[in-house]
Parts: sequence; C-alpha cells; structure tokens
Amino acid sequence: MPNQLRESNPILTSISNWILAKSHEIAYARSNNGGWEGWSQVELAWALTRDHTYKYNQGSDIIIKREARLFEQDSLKADLEISGPGGVVFELKCERGPQMVHGKEDKTTLKSSAGQFFTGLKADQVKVAGLRATTNITAVFVIGISVTKEAHDRMAGIKENEKPFKLYTMIEDETETPICLWWWQGSMPVRESELEEERKE
Repeated sequence: MPNQLRESNPILTSISNWILAKSHEIAYARSNNGGWEGWSQVELAWALTRDHTYKYNQGSDIIIKREARLFEQDSLKADLEISGPGGVVFELKCERGPQMVHGKEDKTTLKSSAGQFFTGLKADQVKVAGLRATTNITAVFVIGISVTKEAHDRMAGIKENEKPFKLYTMIEDETETPICLWWWQGSMPVRESELEEERKE
C-alpha cells in the first residue's frame, strides 16, 4: 500500500495558496484561447521551490523539476517532480475555460471545457501507472485546477468505484465562478526486487 496523502498536505497547501494569490491572473488566463497549463507549471515550480526546498539546504539534493523523464515510455514526461529522498511526482491538468468569441465567453463551449478537463485527468490517472519503478519516488498524484461550475459539478459527481478525485480547496471570484483544486493519489510503481520477494513467498 502507498503512503496515503494526508487530507492536510503542505504541498497541496502551497498550490492552494498559489491559486488564491493568482486568482485574478487565472481568471484572465482562462479567458484566453490556448490554455494556461504551461504558465501554471512554471509558476508552481517556483512556488514549491520557494516554499519547500529551503528546508533541505543542509547537504540534500531536493530540487523541483519540470517535464521529467520518469516513464517507461520515453516520449512521456512528468509535469512536476520533487526529486531527492522522499520524491513526489505530479501530473497537472488545468481547465482551459470557455473560449472567447469577439471578447465574450462562448457559452456553448462550457461543456466542452469541462469535458476536456475531466477526460484529461482520467488520462493522467492511466499515465502515472507507466512510471518507472524507482526508490526515490514515495508518492505520485494527479492534480487538477478547474475554473467552471460545470467542471466542479462533473468532478464532484465521480462515483466511488471510478477513482474519484478529492476537492482540496475552492475559491470563488467576484463572478462566483469557482476555481477548484482537485487531487488523486495513485499507486506507486512496483520495483523488480519487490516482485521477486512476492514470487518467493
């Protein structure tokens, strides 16, 4: 069994604090075509480095990496990795939000935005199963930031037997559009040495 992520977790708290601090920028980003996931990766890498790596300066090699090659399939990359002892791998999905038409939200695309977010997170749940087994990784999880009520409702409606995500935090802006942080912890890849031990038993 993997070490279960605590309901109150310092990494997720840092991400939640980043969402709160950047809620206006996120509201702006979601209204622009093309998505904002790349921007959020850079921002979160900096926020996590600022909030956490200072604790490990005494002879440790903790570092935040983006686009890390940690999968059996070489073409796949992990969105974020906290490397070093007790390493953590993240897959990140950011809902792009409604598309803009002549400066206004195209309401017909709200369902598509939520649908793509939901589908992307489910794909990431499958993706993390392909991580290479490593002694340095102690936790792997998929996180998502949704920016529409439709996405919130769809995520909240996932059944227990369908690998549901948990809501960590929800922030509403002046338009009462919820910005939500969702998380799901995956199983750790099994090392060959562990498989050998199981075969001997």
